[in-house]
Amino acid sequence: FRFVEVKRPFLWLDVAKSVLEESENKVAFTMVGDGPLLEESIQYSKKIGIDSDVTFMGYRDDVIEILDTFDAFLLTSLIEGLPNVLIEAQAMGIPVASTDAGGARETFVNGQSGFLVEDSTVENLSNAVLRIIDDRSFQKSSSIVAKKHVRECFSLGAMHTKLEEILFGGIE
Repeated sequence: FRFVEVKRPFLWLDVAKSVLEESENKVAFTMVGDGPLLEESIQYSKKIGIDSDVTFMGYRDDVIEILDTFDAFLLTSLIEGLPNVLIEAQAMGIPVASTDAGGARETFVNGQSGFLVEDSTVENLSNAVLRIIDDRSFQKSSSIVAKKHVRECFSLGAMHTKLEEILFGGIE
């Protein structure tokens, strides 16, 4: 997470607060990363009363180990290219909830490996997260779909095949 405006860390924290209020389960949140809005985000979590439920880990090199502890991944970005982080999370079997930023919709199977939120309000995003974390059956099935989707669409072999089609598709 880069703590910058376009990543919308305050929206992310507002969603976390809403999920904490609505979930049937005990939920904890983790934010990994650094940036100019990190300290403001920490202060904001205190202001809205969720600082004891959010761990701010700062910049880390062991993101794979940290991702392995997640039940869901939330992306609140306003602007993205192709968000690799959604691909990485799914490669580890983590279902995602994401705004419709950039190429986010291309990275997962909406309704099967996560949920795309076109109108990124706190309510809509928190509902998407709740659909993941409050449904163990969905967590299991989405993990399988997520891994398969990443392998089929974003593995090195899949990327080579797509590139070859682009470059040589019309040549005989």
